Amino acid sequence: KKPRGSGDPDDEGSEEEGSGTDDGGLFGEFLALRMGWDAVEEDDEDEDQGAPGHGCGCGGLLHRRCGEIAMRQIEIEKRRTGDAASEISVDDIKENFSSQLPRRAGYELDHGPWVKTLAPYFLIIFPALVLFYMASSLFSLILSATVYNAPSSVTIFLAVMTAGFFGVSLPFWIMLTQWHPCLPHKIQNYPPRTIDIVMTIYKEDIDVVQGTLSAIQSIEYPSDMLKVYLLDDGKRKEVEEIVMSMNSSSRIRHPVTYVTRPNNKGRKGGNINHWIRKFDHIAGEFFVVLDADMQPFPDLCDIFFGHYYGFPEEVRERIAYIQAPQHFSNFRYEVGLDPYESGLTFFYKVILPCMDRAGVVMYIGTCGLWRRSALKLGGGFHEQHATEDSVTGCAIHRTKISDDVGEKKRWVSKYVMQPVAVGISPDTLPDLMDQRLRWVVGSVQMCSHHKYFYGARELSFIQASSYFITSGYWATGIFCWLLVFIETMGIFTMVFLQGYNKQPNTFPVWVIVIPLCGFWVYWMLLPVCRPVEKIRSVQMYFCYVPVYIFAFLKERGVKIKVQATATEAGGSTRWHTLFWIPMGTMGFVLLGAIVSLVFCYKTATNVVLIVWHVLLWVFLYWPIWRSLSGYKCDEHPMYKDRKERAFFEELGSEEQSSAETGEDSDAESFTVSSSSDPKAALHVSFPNYVMPGMLNQITA
Repeated sequence: KKPRGSGDPDDEGSEEEGSGTDDGGLFGEFLALRMGWDAVEEDDEDEDQGAPGHGCGCGGLLHRRCGEIAMRQIEIEKRRTGDAASEISVDDIKENFSSQLPRRAGYELDHGPWVKTLAPYFLIIFPALVLFYMASSLFSLILSATVYNAPSSVTIFLAVMTAGFFGVSLPFWIMLTQWHPCLPHKIQNYPPRTIDIVMTIYKEDIDVVQGTLSAIQSIEYPSDMLKVYLLDDGKRKEVEEIVMSMNSSSRIRHPVTYVTRPNNKGRKGGNINHWIRKFDHIAGEFFVVLDADMQPFPDLCDIFFGHYYGFPEEVRERIAYIQAPQHFSNFRYEVGLDPYESGLTFFYKVILPCMDRAGVVMYIGTCGLWRRSALKLGGGFHEQHATEDSVTGCAIHRTKISDDVGEKKRWVSKYVMQPVAVGISPDTLPDLMDQRLRWVVGSVQMCSHHKYFYGARELSFIQASSYFITSGYWATGIFCWLLVFIETMGIFTMVFLQGYNKQPNTFPVWVIVIPLCGFWVYWMLLPVCRPVEKIRSVQMYFCYVPVYIFAFLKERGVKIKVQATATEAGGSTRWHTLFWIPMGTMGFVLLGAIVSLVFCYKTATNVVLIVWHVLLWVFLYWPIWRSLSGYKCDEHPMYKDRKERAFFEELGSEEQSSAETGEDSDAESFTVSSSSDPKAALHVSFPNYVMPGMLNQITA
């Protein structure tokens, strides 16, 4: 667990391996500062979960090896500059140590201690909280109708509001009965299966494309079992030349096949279908689709197949695909640094685990391991929808696993809650709203295509409810927004009429607020994720209401421009045209509050009610206020110093480096094995000098 050459008498081989100098202790000092080696040793008993400092499960071996390569690079640079006699310092290591070894990617998906503690009792706690919320709503209704003898209009108002909130919550409650922590399986010794890595591009920046191609070369999997395909709908000559340059290099680990097609019919779905038809004779059993910006981690195959082989054989043979969460380099999990919920943590920690147990995990277009035969039986990717991915996934779930007449079993999908790649998310709310508009248009189309799911006979009631929540959220979002707005204006109207008619004690308006308080108690105590994630999900649910409305209008024939890809972001940092709807809503709320305050009886209850509801809408639209202030989601510090194009930067200096140093540029190899089975060994090749971007992907 300690770096070689750290001075530990038990560290055998520290003199034989390493940089050949006495700098191992210096490197050990650096790692102790950066990584917390004491914490690593304390976690020895749970080694398969990864050490806290780096979390990749290597026990420090990869990190030690990367440090040795960094020190060798330092020696080469010092010889080049004629400064070979000077000592190597900690600062030298910092500059060459693979972007300082970031923390494990996806740590935001870890459940908090209280969630893990209460998870076994979830089916007891969840119904109790729902009953508490329902009881508070019914108590308010009964109290107003009996004790306070409220007017019939008030009673009807409360009854409609109660029924509305119950109705919009019912599908979510049905789906939530399936929630579980969804911890990933980590099977290490599995038989290798043939797999293809399919990267789809269109107009993305060349640097982004090169970054992903470079990261693909770090995937740890036998080269004869893995093929890489670059599907270019942009048909750019420079991209083809980049692929040719890669394939001609002695460093190439997984050669890349460049693929184009005569036309761009069907967009991304058509692009993948063309590849399936063209390479069907040499295709692997499984394949992974990566977007242009999704840079895979070296253990992508280990994560997917480790999870796949964790299921019993009868379940494995029915799995059409395994979905992993998207992970973004500019996602800041710390409280206050992600007001736009760009990491979608609520979706990945609550929604997809429910769908996992129901066997209908939504496919999100990237970072998913597909069984090729299942997709072919389902007719391939859909080509006529704005979001072909989720539509295709639902079609697969409605497909039988064979064409036999007596076959009744249908394909299922599973969820591994561990990132396999890192991508780029829009960093401003206006760009996020453009992206979500494209997504919601696809969701509206999907609801129509699959008969709002409840009309799809192939899906069970729970499966239909799960799909309705994940794809019909635009309808429930609009309905929730209307209910809260009507409730707010209803209270303002009652307070106003009491003062205007000079009837101060006819009905205590605070009774109407009881259900809303009951909701927040139930929602915040629900043990499925952290409180801040639940708060962000509610806020963005309301902020995206204009997106839901415009997407519905778009599907009904209204001409509204929708970006074709995420690369067509508008670039605005503060304002979006759709902000006029929340601004108008806030204007109505403020106007109603002012009028009510002017005419109402100035009792403490009335004033608190009015101010409380104004603050409620300010709270719900908090992400918009942050956007108007110019807030952007900056790149996470653990990704800021990475060199995304390291593979290509090294290509140009390969010959020069070998000539100046007299070193052999061939890669030297070492093996990390977790068992005595040689087939389970993990072979990692490193060049004699550091490759910062690639090593950063390995250590991540």
